[in-house]
Amino acid sequence: MKFQTIDEILREMEEADYTAFLIDGLIDSAVTTIQGDSYLGKTYLALDVARSMTTGDAFLGRAVNKLADRVAFLVTDPGAKYELAKRVKAMGMDRQRIVVMSFYAPGDWEAWKNMLGKIKNEGTNVAVIVDNTTDLANDANSPREVKLITDGLRMWTEDGVAVINIHHMNKGSVYGKSSFGSIIWRKWARAELTLTGKPAGAYRKLEVVSNSAPATEWELAYDPSSSPAFTVISAGEAMKRERQRDKERLDHNAEIARWIVGNCQGIASVSEVARKVAGKFTGKIEAHRRQINRNAYPVTHDEQGRWALAA
Repeated sequence: MKFQTIDEILREMEEADYTAFLIDGLIDSAVTTIQGDSYLGKTYLALDVARSMTTGDAFLGRAVNKLADRVAFLVTDPGAKYELAKRVKAMGMDRQRIVVMSFYAPGDWEAWKNMLGKIKNEGTNVAVIVDNTTDLANDANSPREVKLITDGLRMWTEDGVAVINIHHMNKGSVYGKSSFGSIIWRKWARAELTLTGKPAGAYRKLEVVSNSAPATEWELAYDPSSSPAFTVISAGEAMKRERQRDKERLDHNAEIARWIVGNCQGIASVSEVARKVAGKFTGKIEAHRRQINRNAYPVTHDEQGRWALAA
């Protein structure tokens, strides 16, 4: 490590053909996180990225700024390399352009350098860590443990290797759903791609937040048997799905209202009604209480606990 003048940095950028994004506004040239709950297709999304970066085909309509001869997948889950190989084959991708290796937490600085050498020897400038980066830390909620990882990966990015890490959201984080309980990782990663949706469904939402590009989101169709596995839904189809979601929400709220009228007569306490609703329909008591008070559930009531459907 050494200080550099601005001219030296600019010259280095020119020599390395530096670009801030490997894929315009989405995949950063340093560190990108793909995160979401289990079974939403995070690894398939990363394979779509690899497909675009090795073919030059657009990714979700965004241009590929820099091609990769090969993309290295570093897998942390037991047996994951075999599952990944099957997916690459099923998607009809160029099998010579994807290399896979089991990945264990490097124990010291030399181990990080050794892994960097293995990646570069494969002729790749993109390393994808599957599934998930938290496996590399003894305590994913400890800033000290997370920093050991970020320091090692920073060395890789300084040597021209872009890192894409994939992992499950940490539901127990005090900061809400996040890639790590510690906020160090979230501040360090330069772009976050978050998948949401129902695991059994055919649709997903992708939200992208980046340090150096506007935030954006897509409605996506998901089919793991195709390549690419994710395709952007047209504006018309997205509006149709939004209207359908609105109808389903209103129908559900009306169903809850009918249940309240049929089962909560004589209960004046909104909190007690909310508790009964939560027991029947699941969800948090406080959330149901707010829905009742905001008239989201179409019911009326008085101080004697007489409940009726709203006109």
